[in-house]
Amino acid sequence: MGERQQALGRFTADLALSTFFTEIIHAQNFDRSREHIAQKKGSLLIYANHFHRLDPVAIARTIKDNIAPLDENVSVVISMQYTDPNRAENKQLVKAVKLLQQAYGFNLLSVVQDKQTEKDIYPKSRRINYDVFTKAVELLQTPGNIVCIYPEGTRSEVNALLPAKNGLESILKNAGDSVLVQPIALPHTRISPLTMRTQIFVPEPFTYQELLEEQGQNPQFDITTLAMRRIAKELKPQNRGPYII
Repeated sequence: MGERQQALGRFTADLALSTFFTEIIHAQNFDRSREHIAQKKGSLLIYANHFHRLDPVAIARTIKDNIAPLDENVSVVISMQYTDPNRAENKQLVKAVKLLQQAYGFNLLSVVQDKQTEKDIYPKSRRINYDVFTKAVELLQTPGNIVCIYPEGTRSEVNALLPAKNGLESILKNAGDSVLVQPIALPHTRISPLTMRTQIFVPEPFTYQELLEEQGQNPQFDITTLAMRRIAKELKPQNRGPYII
């Protein structure tokens, strides 16, 4: 993509993101993450829940406005069905994702969802996902990098959190001690660009060591559950799924 095309793409992307009005709840909890990245004290792992198709766009605006630019230091784990140009059913969405990626320069780490229909399309899904896990760990070992993941592995269609996959804990175990973890909670409300404001709830960030210390006081919970409970606390009880508080 040439400079002119990239500038046009950036203008279009900025315009699109500007239509997603957000209200940040507990915005002060971004301070630690923003400083951690700005001063390159380490890397940042962002994880969020996923209720609606447009959630990732709201998250993108939130990162851009409150933490760091959406540049080559940002990597987003995304379902391969939204990056594969051969998937005719998602053709327009694939184009939109590619446009945003080219405009800002962030990286896409494409994984195969844990669904039999997706595994049938991508027979080498196990290897694909292992390579993405390895890449995410490598990125987090470099100060200044940001990696964004959705631990549930897919968009919830049951109006409540889904059980998270074990990838979150595995990444934390392997990425090193300089990783700061920033949860972001999205309520179960419809996202409608231009017509309504989406609330973004921001729990306090933490390190893996801090989570291990919390587990020491609550041995009945595994690491993934403790991490997901931080998101669940910001949601209405009926939307917490297995993470009852």
